[in-house]
Amino acid sequence: MTDVVTTENAANAANFEELTDHINLVNQRLKSLAPSSDKYEQSLEDVQDYYERAIQDRKMRIVTLEEQIIGATGDIVWYWRAVGLLSVACIGLGGLACATLFPNQSTAFADMVRPFATPDRVVVNVILVIVAFVCAKKK
Repeated sequence: MTDVVTTENAANAANFEELTDHINLVNQRLKSLAPSSDKYEQSLEDVQDYYERAIQDRKMRIVTLEEQIIGATGDIVWYWRAVGLLSVACIGLGGLACATLFPNQSTAFADMVRPFATPDRVVVNVILVIVAFVCAKKK
């Protein structure tokens, strides 16, 4: 997608530069013409047309950049979700490894934590985790 966006931005910049050159040429022509002549009126219409096209070009560039930002934001969200899942997996595997390699210390740790792991606290923590994942998916 980045190549397409870069190409589109380059094309938008080239179009805008071309329109700016046309506007400058018409402005020079307007300075040399008498205000009541037909060529003067035509040149005024040309300037208006070029300005409208330049505004349209700027709008297209803005839309392109907005799409690029949305794409980059999606990549960042995906990255942080992956980091979060990997962190949870590492912590889980680390706990499993400790329980397997050091069963006595693991039992002592579980006995120490057990009074704090009441059912109401477990339910609240599970609800908080679910809410966090739902909120993360909405963004």
